[in-house]
Amino acid sequence: QQLRKIHDAASLVAGPMARDVPIVGAGTGRWQIRRLAERMERRFVDFAEIIPADDAVRGEASSVAPASAVALLAGSQS
Repeated sequence: QQLRKIHDAASLVAGPMARDVPIVGAGTGRWQIRRLAERMERRFVDFAEIIPADDAVRGEASSVAPASAVALLAGSQS
């Protein structure tokens, strides 16, 4: 049910985008985003594949990317 809600919302946002635009997944639930990309028939890119980080820490960096983004946004508001 959660994936269905995410799919519906993503379809609204991605609708006008070109079909070759990938879905990028980050966070500990990125495996669900991979499933979403399959469901939407779009290419999936793991954030870990595109960040300039050492191989030893890429997975962890991708897992905490959403929290890091929120912290950076919160810091820029003060």
